Amino acid sequence: MACRAGVPGRAEALGARLEVALIDESGGGGAGAGARVGGGGGAGAPVPAEFADRLLRSPRARKVTQRLAAKHRLDVALVRERLRGALVALGPVLGGEPGERDLDRLLDLLLLCGTDLGDAD
Repeated sequence: MACRAGVPGRAEALGARLEVALIDESGGGGAGAGARVGGGGGAGAPVPAEFADRLLRSPRARKVTQRLAAKHRLDVALVRERLRGALVALGPVLGGEPGERDLDRLLDLLLLCGTDLGDAD
């Protein structure tokens, strides 16, 4: 994820920059089973995604998910799945499961930098 041109100063002012690459090693076509951070090297261990589902049930996560979905004209379930994948990918970077404060930082970053959550194609 990268901030749009003209807006990166806000996220960078907070010392925030997030770049995530998800690689589905199970062949199942999603980040649900596990994900790795990076471009496919050996870095990062698969992380179960149950914690991400728990975090995304918080009232703030639901509110921000709905706001992002409306802003980008996307289905709420799609935005939630993409946030879930980002949380899973953060696990190896953080050395464990992200917590509620990590989720709040991710949500703040997405709101501040106006990230385009549409398809990359």
